[in-house]
Amino acid sequence: MSTDDENQNAAAEPNAFAALAPAPELLRGIAAGTIRRARASLTDLASELDATAEGEDIRAVLAALPEAGDDETDEATTHLDALWARVSGRTPYEQLLSLYLADGVVRDALVAYGELRDPVVDLEGDLDWSGWHDEIVNLLRALFERDKHIDDRLAMWGRRIAGDAVLWTRSLAGIPEGASADTVAEGAEPDAERFAAALFANHSRRMNSLALAA
Repeated sequence: MSTDDENQNAAAEPNAFAALAPAPELLRGIAAGTIRRARASLTDLASELDATAEGEDIRAVLAALPEAGDDETDEATTHLDALWARVSGRTPYEQLLSLYLADGVVRDALVAYGELRDPVVDLEGDLDWSGWHDEIVNLLRALFERDKHIDDRLAMWGRRIAGDAVLWTRSLAGIPEGASADTVAEGAEPDAERFAAALFANHSRRMNSLALAA
């Protein structure tokens, strides 16, 4: 059998993991809650760093942030509480990196879960967060130019939160921590692993955009 035939057969196989994709209401609720939390966090950071070179840059991030909307549900809030208990930064700069990297994982997972739904829930346009994420990248790049040592410390933080954020996305599919997706839906684990691998790949690209070792 040729490689093309194998790929076509793989594409034709049902995706057992797709059956675990969260409901559209939860996906939209998490999207709204993420923006709400980002605005609150950035407002706090703008006040905390007001006297630094980053203060004005954080206000630029806030200006690029979209409106949150009214879709956040109690279930979405509970999920986001669990995520940010793990990935909240211990310093203002770790928090800025988390808002870029962890929220990046959230965004990618929501879009990908939407694509697994039948019918498809197209969240790509609604979750175009490139504007405010680009502003965070610009801020951090300028910070690294001023402080030649902080990037190494933040690279360690970025690597640390990657696993926590990707693991959290499995909880959205109802997979208990430490358990195989097969315990929830037979045959789902291989596709769950491919789903996670795509999230890690995008995380690495975001780290690379900051010249941080992934």
